[in-house]
Amino acid sequence: MDLDAIEKENQKYMTEKLKGIIEPMVAQILLQRPKSVRSFMLEWLRQTYNRPAPSKRDASEVSEDKAGGHPEAVEQEEAKGEDAAEAENKEEAPAEEVPAEEENKDEKAEGSEEQFQAKVVPKAEEQREQLAQKLRTSCIFDSLSPEDLGAVVDAMEERKFPKDETIVRQGDEADAVYVLQSGALSFTQLIEKEDDSKHVKSYQAGAVFGDLDLLYNGPRPATVVASEDCVLWALDQPTFDHIVKPVIIKKREKYEDFVKGVQVFATVDPYEIIKVIDVAKIIDFPAGAQIIAQGAEGDFFYLLQSGEAHAERQIDSNETRVRKYIPGGYFGELALMNDVPRAASVFADTDCTCLALDKHHFLRLLNPIEEVFKQNMIYYEQDA
Repeated sequence: MDLDAIEKENQKYMTEKLKGIIEPMVAQILLQRPKSVRSFMLEWLRQTYNRPAPSKRDASEVSEDKAGGHPEAVEQEEAKGEDAAEAENKEEAPAEEVPAEEENKDEKAEGSEEQFQAKVVPKAEEQREQLAQKLRTSCIFDSLSPEDLGAVVDAMEERKFPKDETIVRQGDEADAVYVLQSGALSFTQLIEKEDDSKHVKSYQAGAVFGDLDLLYNGPRPATVVASEDCVLWALDQPTFDHIVKPVIIKKREKYEDFVKGVQVFATVDPYEIIKVIDVAKIIDFPAGAQIIAQGAEGDFFYLLQSGEAHAERQIDSNETRVRKYIPGGYFGELALMNDVPRAASVFADTDCTCLALDKHHFLRLLNPIEEVFKQNMIYYEQDA
């Protein structure tokens, strides 16, 4: 077999046997950034393939863990022979000792989750209601139950910043989510290979920021400075990690297969799909409700997760049905892409549940499949 044939066979094997395991696992590693990657991978494989955690690791368990729980791969591992297994164990021996401390830290952190108690900072009931309302505008907090949201609000602390003081510095590790109660903020970014910082946006009272930084354990993407005297409320990272993150992870598990099954997402990387789910709002519409109004400004892109809906156009006082939607269908993209008013109205024929992406996240996350959406314009024009 020549080299080209071997390479082709390897690619085929990776696509058939490994891609479905490796891609989602790497996506979760990038999103959660665990301290011990090896420990996280083993636990992910056990949970994903419903394997009980072993009490004692022997050679066969090591092989099966490496194979991701698939019988064919296990047989190949065992077929390498005792000499290869011994050599592999020798190579892995030093690595076994070094991460052990990290694994212990992770286990302690996981064990302490039951003991975690969010702090309670006294607030007037009116203040609590205002904070809850503002947090609900964030796609990250929108999925919380009333009890979890109440615990988050209770844990938030007031912080005051005078004009021109830096609140967050670009590149720093994220440690809090903020809600701006009063004042104004300026966001600037230092662009690589440029000396000056660029103003990217301003925030007014009611804004929530820093939530995605904490969720993805990433550095702050911009520097935030008080444009005037400001009052903010801050949520600490431990409370976020123990209350908010588990809810987001369950949301991913619930909707990941659905989004992957939508045809337009067929070429989208699993990591990007997870980010789409993270920022999507889950909105329920009763039968007969208007989801989109013709002529209105475009604000959301919708994925129909359950139920049925239809689009209709009003021309010269005549209303004409132009399209029917079933689960997996989507609508609202053209107004966001072209920055034009809605071309048609959409109504729920039955009770419907939609995943909705606001304009900012739609344009930022779905740019890779913009051409697919543009191709759909042909069909919309045929409906006109």
